[in-house]
Order: sequence, then structure tokens, then C-alpha cells
Amino acid sequence: MYKQSVDSKKLSPLAETLLKPRYLALKNFKPKVNIFIEKERFIIKTAQNHEDLAAILRLRYDIFYRELLEKKCILTGIDIDKFDFICDHLIIIDKKTSRYIGTYRLLCSLFSKRFYSATEFDLNSILALPGVKLELGRACVHKDYRTGSTITHLWRGISSYMNETGTKYLFGCSSVKNQDKSEIARIYRHLSDNHLTPVHYRAYPKRKFKIKKLPQILQTLEQTRPADQDESVVELIPALLKSYINMGALVCGEPAYDRKFKCADFLTLFDIENSSLQAKRKYRL
Repeated sequence: MYKQSVDSKKLSPLAETLLKPRYLALKNFKPKVNIFIEKERFIIKTAQNHEDLAAILRLRYDIFYRELLEKKCILTGIDIDKFDFICDHLIIIDKKTSRYIGTYRLLCSLFSKRFYSATEFDLNSILALPGVKLELGRACVHKDYRTGSTITHLWRGISSYMNETGTKYLFGCSSVKNQDKSEIARIYRHLSDNHLTPVHYRAYPKRKFKIKKLPQILQTLEQTRPADQDESVVELIPALLKSYINMGALVCGEPAYDRKFKCADFLTLFDIENSSLQAKRKYRL
């Protein structure tokens, strides 16, 4: 059995009820691709069963709701949606404590035609690309383990998964926790000036996810703070999105706004063939 993956108060009775196999499609959960990598301290693997999946749903809740959204009211104690049952879930476990400390959700085009990103963006241009596509999402790491080493281990797991499935493209929503439209516009301008996909790879937010008056904000911003005078914008970009960019990923256009998680989502696309030499060496891509 797994140990509880988060340092939190006891879960509500509703959470425990929801996590019982007879109430959710967890009982028969099995990975589509088996990944298992053992290091001196950590195990990196795809979730194998109900226990693995339940543990990371708790971990995600603790990070996304308690930590990032500062929600104090515990309703279910898990972060879950309809995609969790058709995905693989890459997880990392601390062998010393049996604690689940990090996860990535993996949704491969070999196994699904539905993707989380399609709830926010028109993905037609991405899905029309030749070859296997892999959507990354719900990335999170326990606050006590947010080091370069943990991220490196997760990415080696992703690399193994890509090799097993013959993945050519990675894509997914990269979140920027910011509700300031001016700052979101600054980030978008910087990324579009330096890391924008060619036009035939663009993906546009669906209507209800569009940031209102973004073109007008960009125009005003250019008048008050031209791009070549906006060096501090880099500090507004989260480390995870920076790491994607450094690996060779590009953004597919303007961001969507996720009101549930109060963040701007930039759809990023990563062609494995165009990955940086540093990324290939570090993550064995």
C-alpha cells in the first residue's frame, strides 16, 4: 500500500468515498505504457493501479488547490477530471519514505483522439501534424522536492515514454499563474517575438477562454513600454515554461485564460527533432 502523498489534514469522508473503486473507474485502471526506472533514491514509473492513481490525485489537489489557490475548504481532497481515466500518469516516488512526490499526466495520440488542451484551444493544426503526439499536463512536484534533480528524473521518464510510443511532438498547456492582463500581455509579446511557431502550427483559444481586449492591451503596452525596453519580463515567466523554451519548445499563439485555476495558459509545441543539444544530452531525448 502507498503512504499518503501529501502533508495535509485527514481527507473528508466524501474524498474517501469517491476514491473507492466501486464509485470511480479506478478499480480496473492499468497503464497503457509501462515505464519503470529505479534510481538510488527514487522510482520513476507510470501509475500501475488504483492505489497509485488515488495517491497522485491527492497530491495534485494539495498543490493546485491548497497551495496555489489557497483553498481552505476541503470538499473532495482530490483533483480529478474525465481525462484522468484515459491517460497514463508518470509518477516519482521517494524510496526512503514511500511518498509520491511528483507527477505528469501523459495523453498519447496512439490511444486517444481527445485531449485536455482541446477544451481551451482549437487544436486542428496540431493534430494534423504527422506522427505521434503526446500531450503533457497536470505537472506538479511536492514543495519539499522542487529541485533540478527531481525535474530531471521526471523528464527521463517522459523520454522513456516517448521512446516507447515513437512520439514526434510534445504539446500542452503551460500555465502562468497571473491575473494581471498587462503582465500576461508582456509575457505573450516576449514569447511571440522570440519563440513563436510558424503560422501553420498556430492554435487559437476558444471563445470563452480568450483574454478580452488583449490586442488593445498590447497596443497600449507598445506605446508605453516598447519590447526592447522590457527586459524584466523574463522574470514573470515561470521556471517550467522557461525550461520548455530552453529545450526548444515554441508557443502556438496567444494564451487562453483558465478561470478555474486563475492562470493564463500558453499552448506549447515541441518537435523532438528540434530539441536543443543540451536537452538531448540531459534528458536522453
